[in-house]
Amino acid sequence: MYVLPSVDEPFPMSLLEAMAVGLPSVITDQTGLSLELAERGSAQVTDGSPEVLSEAVKALLTDPERWAAASVAARADISAHFSCEAVAESLETTYRGGSLRQVVGS
Repeated sequence: MYVLPSVDEPFPMSLLEAMAVGLPSVITDQTGLSLELAERGSAQVTDGSPEVLSEAVKALLTDPERWAAASVAARADISAHFSCEAVAESLETTYRGGSLRQVVGS
């Protein structure tokens, strides 16, 4: 399991690395990825309070089915949205959608 209790974390690479190897993750709602991971259900997103963080951790540790589902969801999310291929495809789509001038804001 990976627990990221930090706040104001714009792009938590350590979280993505943990998810890539299938670690179920518990994070706060204060990262730059919290909203989208919560929407896709690929990480347990909490309000960051010690009580809620510990409840989320306990829920994963005591429920093997929840653990397995969280592991599968983490790997799938990384593959679909954060892999080199997914990022390259997203950039290519952005670049094809307008001129380079529009993309870089010149």
